Amino acid sequence: MRCIRIPFLLSALALLLFPAAGAAAQDQWPCTIRSGQTTIVVYQPQPQSLSGDKLTAIAAVSVTQQGKEPVYGVVWLDAAIHTDRSTHSVVLDGLKVPDARFPGSADSAGVARLRALLERELPKHAFELSMDQLVTSLDQQATSANGLKNDPPEIIFREMPSLLVLTDGQPKLEKDAALGLQRVVNSPFTILHDAGKYYLFVGG
Repeated sequence: MRCIRIPFLLSALALLLFPAAGAAAQDQWPCTIRSGQTTIVVYQPQPQSLSGDKLTAIAAVSVTQQGKEPVYGVVWLDAAIHTDRSTHSVVLDGLKVPDARFPGSADSAGVARLRALLERELPKHAFELSMDQLVTSLDQQATSANGLKNDPPEIIFREMPSLLVLTDGQPKLEKDAALGLQRVVNSPFTILHDAGKYYLFVGG
């Protein structure tokens, strides 16, 4: 595999999507693979999990076919890792592509062809990551996972025509001089309050 520097704009896109953890790793990415009339640019993978020597990662890619505009997407990668302590790097070997997605593309057949191309070409190459980048990314993944909240959302169900009326917190009442009544001012709806009851203006 030959790593080729590409214009700064695409490099900046990759760094925004997948921040690098070390200067050495940044120098190797993005990498370009050419297959016939198709050019594939693989941006620095973001490790997701590591079990033994089995790594899962995600990477942004762009695929350019001759005479066509680049198509951008994301690939999921499974690989075995081999560490090289002399260079403090990790080599991804035996790459597999369990999933690939190209948001915004309505051509499902074209997306299927791109995915097949990636599944064929990516495993032919041994990609390299900084060991520091790998450790840092996995630590960040673990920290993020520990902070996730999986509380189910409140589900409101009615068997009759209903309207969900929103207020920003508890209803806040202020006197409406024109109407001579109290009005809920922290809602986009017209809600009036009088004699202990709320009245909603809706549907005319």
